[in-house]
Amino acid sequence: MEKRAKLRGSLILAIALTLLLPQAAIVHSAALTAEDKALAFITDVFQLDMTKYNAELSTYSVDYPNELNGIQQEHVKYELQASGSTVTAFSQFNNGSLTACSISVTTDSLIYVQQSENKVDMTRGILNRHQTYAGNPKLKQMIDLLQTVSANKNETKIAGDLKLEVTTDAYHTSYEWKYTFNGADYNAVSIIYQDSGVFFSDYIGLYKIGNTNVDISKEQAIDIAMKYIETYSYTGVVTSEGKETPVEISGSNITNELTGANLATNFREPLTFYPCWTIELYLDQKQPCANYTYPSRVYALHVGIWADNGEVFTGTPMAVGGIIPASESAAESSPLSEDNTSVQPLNQITMAGIVVVILVGTIAIAAVAYKKKSK
Repeated sequence: MEKRAKLRGSLILAIALTLLLPQAAIVHSAALTAEDKALAFITDVFQLDMTKYNAELSTYSVDYPNELNGIQQEHVKYELQASGSTVTAFSQFNNGSLTACSISVTTDSLIYVQQSENKVDMTRGILNRHQTYAGNPKLKQMIDLLQTVSANKNETKIAGDLKLEVTTDAYHTSYEWKYTFNGADYNAVSIIYQDSGVFFSDYIGLYKIGNTNVDISKEQAIDIAMKYIETYSYTGVVTSEGKETPVEISGSNITNELTGANLATNFREPLTFYPCWTIELYLDQKQPCANYTYPSRVYALHVGIWADNGEVFTGTPMAVGGIIPASESAAESSPLSEDNTSVQPLNQITMAGIVVVILVGTIAIAAVAYKKKSK
């Protein structure tokens, strides 16, 4: 269990001025560059003591991903040096607005203007300052909900259609605000702490919520998935005498008692989330991942179904070490995560890709389903 908790802490992360400055000094106009905005966020919102750090711009890049409907996406990386403290700061902007920021300390610890006594106070300060920085009134409800939680305690708070999930263990502490409709959660704002740093994301202005209807029950979704795999096949690889041979696999035997279904969300079109069921169908297993008798060490099939209309939009074989690559499988999609995120540990190496893991990785997973629907 400890190993599993440590892995969960890593995966969740893979990806964050007690006295507020006047709003006119913090709210940033379109005239400011992404580099300026990134430094301002580090200083004004995270409240690192920049009088102690020497900041050097390491990387700036811009692209227009198809998965984001071609909107501008900018990536900014700063290296911060202080006596005894080395920090890497990554920021991502979409259409000029900050959507993610991660701070990773590689030596010693982060130097703040004023250190908060506990994570709840620290989170409240970050969110208050971000509300001033971003000028988004929707953050006020999130701040109010945060007032109801206790320090160092796992709990979930709900107010109307807004949910706050607090998770803390030996490896990380996370605060995740989500909008929830009919049992499906839509990510909004996250603040995640680890000894090696802090990660922040704000999806409110980037993503939209589409149809929130959940008209397909869990049982109906499982039935649809079972019918779907009757004609489903994938291409696996059989190794014999050192030679690999591709084979078409169909007619899978499902262990019904292990079948699971979770209500999640995914993209049906760019930047718009819809509710869906994610179904895991285990193949000839006495318990999950107990044996791998199918080629390519496949142990389960993953099926994604839209919760409003029952349409199957993805089918993917699950194998040891991950999914079957597209080149080896007839499936055209990747497995979904229940919360559409996958965070890597906050360390010097993996932090370089944390924005991609948190944001672009999410979009890439769902984009396959969108492309498949568009064909």
